[in-house]
Amino acid sequence: MEGHGDTENNNAHASEAVSRGNGVVTLDTITTRECVDLLRESTVGRLGVTDRAMPMILPVNFQVYNDWVVVRTVPGSTMAEAARNSVVAFEVDQADFSKRTGWSVVVVGHASLISGGPVFETLCGLDLLAWAPHEEDGFLVIKMERVSGRRLAIAAESGTGIQK
Repeated sequence: MEGHGDTENNNAHASEAVSRGNGVVTLDTITTRECVDLLRESTVGRLGVTDRAMPMILPVNFQVYNDWVVVRTVPGSTMAEAARNSVVAFEVDQADFSKRTGWSVVVVGHASLISGGPVFETLCGLDLLAWAPHEEDGFLVIKMERVSGRRLAIAAESGTGIQK
């Protein structure tokens, strides 16, 4: 798994700061390790695929299993066919719009459809339902090849420096 803009062992964060109201807004890069932790804590994300040369963004329930983002789907569905054997994007975020703070994590990787065999049986053991109700008989797995994230936060100014 490759981080984009940082590495797992590098705790230095790229940061930009802008004054806003009573504080300074910072835009920080999130480490790869923290990005994966945020993915594991989340349950709903957005899958970005191309369907007949047109971009398509779909809300999905998901879980992280090993180094995969796993989505329940139906083989033959528009989502499954658009993502099968393609490089896709997956995004999860959290925002507090009243405070203008939040974070976003993006995964880019190859997607595969799994609809049988021992890996399928293992994935069936996950507590994972599809976004839309249907006969669930397949999984779309996205290998976490590139993982990146950013956090928007307000830091209070004080006489001793900026405190988050």
